[in-house]
Amino acid sequence: MRINRRVDYAIRVLIALAKQPPGTRLPTRTIQQTMWIPRAFLLRIIAELSKAKIIHTFPGPNGGVQLLRDPIEINIRLIWEVMEKPLIISDCLENPEECPLNKGCPVNARWGRIQALVLREMEAATIAELAREARDLEKVEWVLV
Repeated sequence: MRINRRVDYAIRVLIALAKQPPGTRLPTRTIQQTMWIPRAFLLRIIAELSKAKIIHTFPGPNGGVQLLRDPIEINIRLIWEVMEKPLIISDCLENPEECPLNKGCPVNARWGRIQALVLREMEAATIAELAREARDLEKVEWVLV
């Protein structure tokens, strides 16, 4: 299991928006520059987030991107599932009937517990929390030694 760029960039887009006051519309250029996202990737990510009704896009010279949902309602699991598909860490969890050891398999049970733990953590990590942490980090003055 590896977090790919699409998921990472989608999280960055949403953090950039959530760091702003509610209702703020950001130009895509601002998001691109502040979050270090290549333009081609950014436009695809924005299209997918818009299709999922997480953000709204506004065309034109005064356009931009705006959150449609409260950042507290957006978590990493939702973003993962929008950008990828539901997280299944093992084939035996997705198709247990195909495993000849399904009944009584200790590995299957362990995978299930690990997956439940990962999903709980992904659900607990909201964009609101990540944006707050990002704002706090921006306030820190870095001292060079």
